[in-house]
Amino acid sequence: MNPRKISILYVKGHSAVRQIKSEGYIEISPLSHYRFDLHNCTEYVLIDIFSSFAGSTNCILSANIPTLALGAPLTIGGGIRSMFDAEELLHRFCDRISINSLLHLNGIPILKQLVADFGTQSLLPMIDVVSVGDSFKLLIQGTKEIANLSLQQVFSVYSELGIREVIVRDVDSQGMQIPFNQDLYKLCDSIWPGNLITTGGLAPVASASPFRTHARSVKGV
Repeated sequence: MNPRKISILYVKGHSAVRQIKSEGYIEISPLSHYRFDLHNCTEYVLIDIFSSFAGSTNCILSANIPTLALGAPLTIGGGIRSMFDAEELLHRFCDRISINSLLHLNGIPILKQLVADFGTQSLLPMIDVVSVGDSFKLLIQGTKEIANLSLQQVFSVYSELGIREVIVRDVDSQGMQIPFNQDLYKLCDSIWPGNLITTGGLAPVASASPFRTHARSVKGV
């Protein structure tokens, strides 16, 4: 089995950015000029991180990305709050959408409708996790709010919907200095039965399973 090479790119406005934990961003380049072809990835995930924070609509649709040049499946997330938002992206632009806050904002009926209309393969949830004392909390609304649901509860909802793959992002991680939290990985590995994609930090978590993938955020060229 060939390893998956998944690149996650964060977007603010019409620019690709690199996130420094949850405190700020460094601009890489305009999204329309970003050299996706140099990364040779099997999948791309673009997250409009500012729209989630600001409560605005996903702006990637208007960023003039040369999607045909990607040559790989594309997932887009951020600012997806309605069936209309999801349909717009899936019909016109991408293979999958990534959602996070929607589940926590009474969005389960929308998720059920999306599964009915587009299938479970159209959804790739991203779960933002932060360490608080001896426990883990989930962040929504662009990491500015702590969710009421636990990681176990969120996994349970997605599993019941038939979703078989999720991304878990360790918000605390920072490059090689703070790699993905191993305790968080062990927890996810023990309670999530499907494919698990982890992201955060440059050092991958230790796993030989083909159903466990560490996706590094694209750092730009």
